[in-house]
This record gives sequence, structure tokens and C-alpha cells, in this order.
Amino acid sequence: MELLAIRASSESGTISYLHAGEAEWPVVLLIHGLGWDAERLWREQIDPLVIGGWQVIAPDLRGVGQSSDITAPITISDYADDLEALLAELGISSLVLVGFSMGCCVAVDLASRHGLDLRGLVLACGGVRSSPEGQAGTEAMLDRAVSLGPQQFATEQADSIFGRSWAKANPGPVADFIRWRAAMDQQSLHHAFRATFGCNYEPALADIACPAAVITARDDSFVTAEAAARLAGLIPGAELEMIPDSGHMATVEQPELFNAALSRLLGRAAA
Repeated sequence: MELLAIRASSESGTISYLHAGEAEWPVVLLIHGLGWDAERLWREQIDPLVIGGWQVIAPDLRGVGQSSDITAPITISDYADDLEALLAELGISSLVLVGFSMGCCVAVDLASRHGLDLRGLVLACGGVRSSPEGQAGTEAMLDRAVSLGPQQFATEQADSIFGRSWAKANPGPVADFIRWRAAMDQQSLHHAFRATFGCNYEPALADIACPAAVITARDDSFVTAEAAARLAGLIPGAELEMIPDSGHMATVEQPELFNAALSRLLGRAAA
């Protein structure tokens, strides 16, 4: 199957995105997390989705892939503005939203906007609010990143996001991630880390009226099982899916299990 990398321009710059599937098929928009791009995060999900009859749009948020760098502070709403403009350019209004990690906030921001016919919502390995403690921790981490340098900071990040057993068994992909993360624009990365500051999208969850699911990873170092269950409880009728034997990067570490969980939600969305 052909996978196209396309660039779309807007007032805020250029957004690159991957597209696969036929134009008449139902749409699923995949929103990656902080410090990843669409191809690296979703490479194991795109083909199965297309085989299942879904048209896939997977954008690169500003600062990664071929999208414009981030040269000034950015917010979650800025990211959602970019995606809203992209959807308008493509003539897409009916879709399923899938957000991963920071992409959960972007997905809920986008879902709360008028004009979208939201057919389903999946929030994976993330939350939708920040806290003063979390913000302070992020600032301390970014101070350390400056002193460490890109290579060591990327190595430290890899130790946090991947499950230990998976990382030990897959040193090649981990090393590839470290090389890629160290080479990316560090100013964009640091702005992205601060994008969630002050966010609280939890009140918007009560208005979600489509099939929804929260996917979490058992060994996620950022999102506890309790936090994921609480998040699912805030969305009317949402299902909670647990991916075993996985750290934060469930799409990469356990793609078959992640895809099965995603497929169950999409089945509900298509019914």
C-alpha cells in the first residue's frame, strides 16, 4: 500500500502529514505525542487500519517531521488550530480522533470544537490536565537537558519512555530513537514540553457523546492505572483497555495488542 507524505501550508507554517487509504473511506486522525513524529509513532498502526477499511491521516505536529519548527511558546490549542485548518483544507469533518500521550490533550481540544462530526475518540497513554507539580518537574528536567546536551538527554528520555524488558530486548530501535531525538530541533522540543502548561480538559470530557476508549500500558512510568481509570470514568460510556508488558510506548512495544484495542473502538464507531 502506498503511503504518501504531504505538506500543507497554513498561516502558522507548514504541516506535513501521512495519508493512506481511499478518499471515500471513513477517516481516523492519528495524533502523535511529544517528541515523536507520525511515521515513528504510528508505523505499526497505519497498514492494519487501512486493511480494516479506514482512511488514515497522521500529521506531524509543529516541531517534528517536515512540519515547521517551533520558534516561540506554543499551546495545545495552537496544535489543535493547525489540525483544524488541515481538516478544513482536506474537506474532512467526520472522523475518529486518536491521541497518544500529549496528543490526548490535542485530541480533546479538537473534539470540543464545533463543526466536527466526531465518530469516536481514543485517548492512549496520556492525560488531559497539567499540575503545578508536573510543570515544576518539567522545568527542572529542561534545565537538566541544557546541561546534559541533546545526546544524553535523549538517552535519559529513552530510559523513561520504554519498558525496561522491551528496551533490553530491542537495543537497536532504542538506539535509533536516541539518535533521532538528539538530532531533532531542540528548541522545538523544549517549547513542546511546555505546551501543556495550565491545561485542564477534563471538564470537556462530559460532553463527549461518541464511542470512546482509554488505552493504558501496565508499566507506563507516566500514567498510572488509577489515573487512566479515572480518565475513562470522566467520559460517558468510555471503555478502558490495558496493554500488558509495555512501558509508555505501547504503539511501539506492543503493536498487535494496541491495534486490537484500537480495532475494538473503531468497530463501535463504525456500527
